[in-house]
Amino acid sequence: MVSITLQSSPIDVGSVYGRFADSVSSSGAVAMFVGRMRASCHHQGRAYTLRSMTLEHYHAMAQRQLDALASRACARWTLEDICIVHRYGKILPHEVIVFIATGAEHRQPALEACHFLIDWLKVKAPFWKYEETNSGEGFWVAAQNRDEQQANGWHESTMPHTP
Repeated sequence: MVSITLQSSPIDVGSVYGRFADSVSSSGAVAMFVGRMRASCHHQGRAYTLRSMTLEHYHAMAQRQLDALASRACARWTLEDICIVHRYGKILPHEVIVFIATGAEHRQPALEACHFLIDWLKVKAPFWKYEETNSGEGFWVAAQNRDEQQANGWHESTMPHTP
């Protein structure tokens, strides 16, 4: 079973994890990643303190891409379940942006699938990020080369197909 949720409201990690843990009661391993908004950033060589980040998305496209990523993970690893919850809208520093959990019989597939999902989500999920600094300046965030390199490090057979 795969559960993917896109929401504007804050993510309650404890509640989401509790429901996920109940759904994978026969799994020997659960791997989890929680991504939070940073309080600072670097833009064009300068450091900034962040006030907020706004994540924009096209819901159907984002849902389709996350479904494709989850399908690729399920094709590569034997998993009991996957849960992805991703926020959109205005997010404040330290708030949770994304929750990913995978359940499997053993730790290696759970960990690898979770790692794969966050690597590919960073570069393939259609979310556009606008960071606003405490000084009132704002920047659209471009994809980072290191994120592309990390995602491309996965063997070709695990690469998701873009719908």
